[in-house]
Amino acid sequence: MILNNRLRSVVSIFGVLLVTAWGSSAGWARSDAKLGGPQTVYVPIYSNVYFGDRLRPFNLTATLSIRNTDPAQAITVLTVKYYDSQGKMVRNYTDRPIKLDPWTSNQFFVKESDITGGPGAFFIVKWKAKTEVNMPIIEAVMIGAAANQGVSFICPGQIIKDSPE
Repeated sequence: MILNNRLRSVVSIFGVLLVTAWGSSAGWARSDAKLGGPQTVYVPIYSNVYFGDRLRPFNLTATLSIRNTDPAQAITVLTVKYYDSQGKMVRNYTDRPIKLDPWTSNQFFVKESDITGGPGAFFIVKWKAKTEVNMPIIEAVMIGAAANQGVSFICPGQIIKDSPE
């Protein structure tokens, strides 16, 4: 009987936590889709993270993903620029605008061996569309593995300006 009561308590607490996490998770599908127009987006990138008492760097590969979520309209990626921790541009990934048709995506990579950006690196992405469209998903995925250690995580983009100019 005591075991059953404890089990019910644990299940109840787990259920509350699960519902709370589900209701507050920004990464899950939502019904409040937003329409938007041209934007400038800031995306954090981690060339490395530190671990251990001696703060040893753990280098990471970064993938910037830009996904057109609109089923009917294309978007145009105007620029994709990579900056270091001090805000100095390291690399321009675009020499001309890139058209992303409906439901398509494009990726840009920072190799694990490329530590020029440092732990505070970031991308600035500028995009536009001819009409209001479903907001694209612009995010970075960082991943690293060495010996028996591995780490991976996602950083969503943050709109910093409602126009690409």
